[in-house]
Amino acid sequence: NGNNGNNGNNGNNGNNGNNGNNGNNGNNGNNGNNGNHGHHGNNGNNGNNGNNGNNGNNGHKGNHGTTTYGPTVTTTAGPDTSVTTTYGPDVTVTTTAGPDTTVTTTAGEPTVTTTAGDDTVTVTTTAGDDTSTTVTTTAGDDTTSTTSTSSTSSTSSTTGTTGFEEEEENELKAKLKPLFHLSFDYGSYIVNLTPHFRDVQPKSIVKYDYRPSSDSLIYGDYRDGFQKTVYGSIEVGIGAQVRFWFDNATGLRQHFWGYVGVLPIMGKQTESVRYVSTLDRAHSMGGRWQVPESASDLDAWDTGDSITYLGHGGIIFSAGAGFGPVGVGVAKLANGSWETYVEKVDSEKVYVKITRGKLSSFSMFTNVSILTLSVNDFKYSDDGFSFLFDMTTETGRKAYEDVIRGNVLASETFATNRPANLVERAPVLKVETFRTVSTGRVASKSLSIPIIWNKTYSEGRVNSFTTSDLHIDRNTAQVHYGIYSDSEDSRFWFKHKETDFMFYGAKYAVENWDTKERMESMFGTYSYAFRHEKSNGARLRKGIYDLVKKTGLNILMVGVPDRDLGYTGVEFNVNFSEENTMRLMNAAQRMTQDQFIDMSTDQIYDYFRTNNDPYDYCMIDASGPGTCVTRTSKRTAGAASKMYFALKSMYKYMNSDAKAFAAAYGKFGEGMAENLFTFRTAMKLAGSGATIDYLVEGTHTNMYFREWVVDGSGRWVPAMSSPKYKGLPFSPASRHSRVRGMIIGNSDAAKLPHMTPVTF
Repeated sequence: NGNNGNNGNNGNNGNNGNNGNNGNNGNNGNNGNNGNHGHHGNNGNNGNNGNNGNNGNNGHKGNHGTTTYGPTVTTTAGPDTSVTTTYGPDVTVTTTAGPDTTVTTTAGEPTVTTTAGDDTVTVTTTAGDDTSTTVTTTAGDDTTSTTSTSSTSSTSSTTGTTGFEEEEENELKAKLKPLFHLSFDYGSYIVNLTPHFRDVQPKSIVKYDYRPSSDSLIYGDYRDGFQKTVYGSIEVGIGAQVRFWFDNATGLRQHFWGYVGVLPIMGKQTESVRYVSTLDRAHSMGGRWQVPESASDLDAWDTGDSITYLGHGGIIFSAGAGFGPVGVGVAKLANGSWETYVEKVDSEKVYVKITRGKLSSFSMFTNVSILTLSVNDFKYSDDGFSFLFDMTTETGRKAYEDVIRGNVLASETFATNRPANLVERAPVLKVETFRTVSTGRVASKSLSIPIIWNKTYSEGRVNSFTTSDLHIDRNTAQVHYGIYSDSEDSRFWFKHKETDFMFYGAKYAVENWDTKERMESMFGTYSYAFRHEKSNGARLRKGIYDLVKKTGLNILMVGVPDRDLGYTGVEFNVNFSEENTMRLMNAAQRMTQDQFIDMSTDQIYDYFRTNNDPYDYCMIDASGPGTCVTRTSKRTAGAASKMYFALKSMYKYMNSDAKAFAAAYGKFGEGMAENLFTFRTAMKLAGSGATIDYLVEGTHTNMYFREWVVDGSGRWVPAMSSPKYKGLPFSPASRHSRVRGMIIGNSDAAKLPHMTPVTF
């Protein structure tokens, strides 16, 4: 027993281990290991793993074990050595060292079991309440492991060749990373200006029936030349973002990501329109990418040639978070722009318009892989002016060059001080000064493979107000717009397709500067546009068929050649005058809501049962209307109800609040656009005087243009047979909507909405 007392001296080394317990409060725990090292150097070598022992307050209770059980056991064994020792009552230690070493200690309640492989010993001690036992074992070459456990505290220290430092789990990390942005686009299309109709007035009168049209598009007649439009854009940005993630994460946290970022951007857009006589020249001719600074550069332009140049810059603030491929985020955009439009009106005159714009928007979006859903609230404002320069005069040419360089003062002076005599021509005329403010919300769904392909569905409402000083006529016009838009835009490489519907209602006032005479009026326009830059017979028929399906006007389905058609485009507009608008409002005043709704829903039964769903709204069985018919009826009733209450609001605000009137007119158009039943109801209530124009154009087909006026019996009477301006019924600059943009970045969310409001 006295010898066992000597082992107790080793326990004194354990007292030095108490200093190690103090190390739990700091690095002194390592000093405890040094105490063991004084007697057993080998133990000290293994003590490098003592870092894990910082968790072990049990080492402190190990000292109590020495106090309770007296002896501390120290066993040294070489390979394949087994030692069994008995220390007083109920104390037995069995030690096997070398391969598969086991140490078992029984001392009252505590139990110690140790199993170790080659040259490795691990001792685990479990003690009862307020009981601590310390066992130190050396086995093989320089391998020592000591563990002590207590119910009230624990200390663990491991030193050996198999030790490691445990990393902290689920630690939130952040890193600053660069953020790059590059967006570019290019496209072109050629329009054949040869009209389908020349001096032949069509004899047929269009009715609301299902009689197919006898007209077929003419292919290959190029007598009147071509118009070529080339456009392109590029936008770049370099910024920074802070990315967040969980390091050494477990569970759902290992898929978490987040970021905040800032991205300054800048870019430019150009669109040029040129006219040529042959198709070969049109194909070989490129676009113009710079506004001509010298007046002599315009001498080579043809009449009607134009260019639009827009430079812009701004900053985007963004933040997002998500798990794996699913993310949500927000983005704030502030952007400024400067736009210059130049058009050669004729051989002597050039028209220039300068516009400064500001756009601010806030977007909320969510994305899953290549799909992004977003809601964008924006405010856009611009102001500008326009001049007409006489290029036959030296003053006019100099004034043009000054305006392009940013010096407007000279042109203002010449425009104000016109020649006193009636013979001399004014070198500069000021045409218009204008300011526009637009606010709106657009919801969109976008599918995108960066650079290669994207498709975007957008729907939104916009309220806009424009003030224009018309200097030549000496009038000021103020116009409130209420706009509803629904569009589908897609791109594959540099080929584009657009299908856009828009309805805009307006309330305006025009006042003369001299007489102070004021005239107020209103109008509404239902507009559909389709264009495809790489089209054929099937694609053009699909574009026309979508229009026929919305309106029920089978007469619009012209014959289309089954060939490569190059570019094709479709435009359809219904224009409601003030008289038509008053009829619509008065109808809502004299009818109940149910009566108004019945005008649309009563058409559904005959459409499905009598005509057998000619436009494929539903597929129904022979037993009667099915679920789809019921759904169509509900949607039609809801849209008709929206039309009814919008007309009520229009009547209420007609003479008191132009902005509210226009906004309500836009909501009416949203209901009218639901389907052919609501379209027919609106046309019937609007009555005579409504005008309709329809255009089908293409690279190889003649320009098919028709214009009608609705007479008192509801028939469409042809109003004209040929286009108005060089084969075009309206200006090319406003014919198509602007393609909406999308930022593709390197953030985890991958896509940030970058909405630009439609140019009207």
